Amino acid sequence: MAIYPLSAVFFKTRLRIGFMHQHILFWGGLRGALALALALALPEEMPNRDAVITVTFAVVAFSVFAQGLTMAPLLKKLRQTPDKNVE
Repeated sequence: MAIYPLSAVFFKTRLRIGFMHQHILFWGGLRGALALALALALPEEMPNRDAVITVTFAVVAFSVFAQGLTMAPLLKKLRQTPDKNVE
């Protein structure tokens, strides 16, 4: 949830990010790397460590695939795809 608050900081400057582009940044963000790194850093002797790593990986993989496969429809809905007729 860093996209929206950080964009608000620059709202009145020339570095302003439009709300539509904030949505695209939010949806396209890959937030799984930190979760996976934290899961892998758990001590070996921790009970259910393997289960935590497996579930974390599954959630990260699902979010990457779900967000990746729905990025194009989101861009089309927000009318942010390039016009194919422009040369």
